[in-house]
Amino acid sequence: MIKFAILVRHGESVSNTMNIVSRDIDKYPLTEKGRNQVKFTGNELKKIKLEKIVTSPVLRAKETAEIISKIIDIPFKIDERLIEIGFGKFNNGPFQITPKFTYESKEMETWENIEKRMLACINDYSGNVLFVSHAFTIRVLISHFLSLDENESFGISISNASISVLDVQNKRVLAIGSPVITEKLEKKIGKS
Repeated sequence: MIKFAILVRHGESVSNTMNIVSRDIDKYPLTEKGRNQVKFTGNELKKIKLEKIVTSPVLRAKETAEIISKIIDIPFKIDERLIEIGFGKFNNGPFQITPKFTYESKEMETWENIEKRMLACINDYSGNVLFVSHAFTIRVLISHFLSLDENESFGISISNASISVLDVQNKRVLAIGSPVITEKLEKKIGKS
């Protein structure tokens, strides 16, 4: 059974700098700034005990996992369920015209579907696992643990290369979008 799910959003990517949304697997790599963000996060993650790294197949997430993998010396694997939200007709379009809520367009993947696949994903692993994914998918998972729906969770912000931590066994959120692993988190999760 999974103990702690450590959720990391990918570093800044070309799509972020262009202000577009994309689920495409092979487009929009990390920027230099994004790679530096991920290196910082990787060094923070060295403080805690991790057993696995699992990532979204999207290039920006995969590159994030590769960098962290080298820093903490744990191989990564791809799990399709961690993929970015399905944007439908809005894919590769400007962020500004993307609906704020999934229910505003039948074209987009539903909140419920994202919640279902993200929960199934984390529950298929055991121990302390690092999951590299995307802002919206991480927000959905955190919202589930806080018993919030899509509207109630609107203000949750997940920055590039930030760390969120779920104590899955006790159904608690220990961190949301943190830039660092604090001493308190180190003690709860376990030191590397």
